[in-house]
Amino acid sequence: MALSINVFNSGYKPIPNPPGWTAQQQATWPASTSTLIAVIGMRRRRLITVPIRSALSRQNAGRVAGNCS
Repeated sequence: MALSINVFNSGYKPIPNPPGWTAQQQATWPASTSTLIAVIGMRRRRLITVPIRSALSRQNAGRVAGNCS
């Protein structure tokens, strides 16, 4: 079974003139990622969209590393 994986990363997006923030502070929308995983030759796909969090990134990296041995 062959998989196709496509990833989109939005990066952090600034919020212009947010209420309650000073000119020295930069408010941002959190970065998010969307991943499309498809089984090649079949009509099976999964779209995963999540905000990027440091702890979750480390957890997912550990899972991937554990499954690649």
